[in-house]
Amino acid sequence: MFGALLALLAGCGTIHLGGSGGKDQPEQSTESVDHEILYDVQVFSPGFTLQVSYTDENGGGGSEQPLGQTWTKTFTARYPDIPELYLTAFAVPNPSSDPTAVLSQPSVLCILWVDGNIADQSQSASAECHAKLTDTVVPPTSSSR
Repeated sequence: MFGALLALLAGCGTIHLGGSGGKDQPEQSTESVDHEILYDVQVFSPGFTLQVSYTDENGGGGSEQPLGQTWTKTFTARYPDIPELYLTAFAVPNPSSDPTAVLSQPSVLCILWVDGNIADQSQSASAECHAKLTDTVVPPTSSSR
């Protein structure tokens, strides 16, 4: 019986065990692709200003505490050098404002744009946005900025 099984298997050709199930794995693209990035942040509460942390144009971390209630940053991010983007924004009390103005719960809106399309947006007291970049540029849609 063992001989019959061996003869049957011998006629089946190559047997693949484990791994990819015998299928070829697609090759990963190594082509660099530039993406146009726009970070757009606003605080809607009086008496507050913004503090932001973000992935910068070198793939590292940046942070700023701008004066005012809006902040934007534009740059070019090259994939695969920068595979992901993070943006976090907090409302912080403005020391020069009326102390009673900071008694309300602040509201921060962050919008992360990639190639003219909204990749992520969030609104809360501490808003966070995240996007993964790819080797493809998606053209802006008509409802995009």
